[in-house]
Amino acid sequence: MSNRLIRPNEQVQAHSDFLRMRLIRFSSIQLGTWDVKPLLSPFWRLYCNLDDGAVITVENQRFHLRARRVYLVPAWVRWSGASRPGVRHIYAYFDLPGMTCSLSRAAFPLPLQIYPRPFARRKRGALDLAEQFRALGELSRSPGAPDPFLICWEKGLIYLAMRDAFGLVAPDIRKRCLQPGTGTHPLVRVLNLIDTNLHQELRNGVLADAVPCSRAHLVRLFRAVMDVAPAQYITERRISRAAELLVYGEDSLEQIADACGYPNRYYFTRVFTQILGTSPARYRKMALLAGRARER
Repeated sequence: MSNRLIRPNEQVQAHSDFLRMRLIRFSSIQLGTWDVKPLLSPFWRLYCNLDDGAVITVENQRFHLRARRVYLVPAWVRWSGASRPGVRHIYAYFDLPGMTCSLSRAAFPLPLQIYPRPFARRKRGALDLAEQFRALGELSRSPGAPDPFLICWEKGLIYLAMRDAFGLVAPDIRKRCLQPGTGTHPLVRVLNLIDTNLHQELRNGVLADAVPCSRAHLVRLFRAVMDVAPAQYITERRISRAAELLVYGEDSLEQIADACGYPNRYYFTRVFTQILGTSPARYRKMALLAGRARER
């Protein structure tokens, strides 16, 4: 294959498609006895509580979730949580395909308050992000068919929150997070191929054909831009999808293994445990216990 550059019109498409966000869940609940054991999650979380009384802990640092503030709990950070009963809790879970574990940790090594920004003077007429969460949380309580109005509002609010979060990140790290969508890098095409075909065998030759380029060039390009080899990135994406299916689905371990590209549940369990530090079965149990603890 030739190592051609993408054409100018392709650059625009690549740039516009990067930093995609996939909404997993947006909801509002009243906490019961919230006791989340140490958990390493591969997806991102935004929390906005309407009452004081909840706390999360990361690396022996305690982060109190103050009322009417918005907090980001980054992906790939091991954390635990606790709360007094009765706290009104609004949360959003989402995924940022293309953000590797290493890039996520470089940009966001710890949870942080993103609204209101600490020590920053609020501009007159600026959007009250916490009030937006409160209003949307009220609407998200009601079960029903997906509503495009609510989905757009939820995704828009998450993007606004992440805009403020990235505003707290050093410019050089921010630039690294967007590298695949700038210049002449055609990796967005490869990332999309990976994310929509996790159930299939994804060899370097298949990825290289999407550019197109040689396998050696694809691996060099991927490492230079993403900081990891294609195989490692694919593993991260498969484990991320598996964790989501474990928490929000009812499929068996065999079905999840097959959906995420693993030949059997035993190999899937071994890889999952290596990455997240606990077995898929225990991960699902911990998530279910944490979910029940939220209900009054």
